[in-house]
Amino acid sequence: MIQKTLLVVNAQTGQETRLRATEGTTPSDIAAHLGLNDYRLARVRDRQVLPADRDVTPVVQDGERLFAFMPMEVGGLE
Repeated sequence: MIQKTLLVVNAQTGQETRLRATEGTTPSDIAAHLGLNDYRLARVRDRQVLPADRDVTPVVQDGERLFAFMPMEVGGLE
């Protein structure tokens, strides 16, 4: 089973939370676990937004930092 340690940074507050993601964990699972249900996750290094329903373990590195942010709507576009 794949298991990776991640550091999730709340973009609103700056609070950092370290957690372990196991194979099958999605960004939606991580956000819900942290009580950030309306948030999206993005990589810190390249700002790539992670798809909410895809397993994160194959696409992130062990120890990687992720931003948790609220999506913004601009002119009807998200």
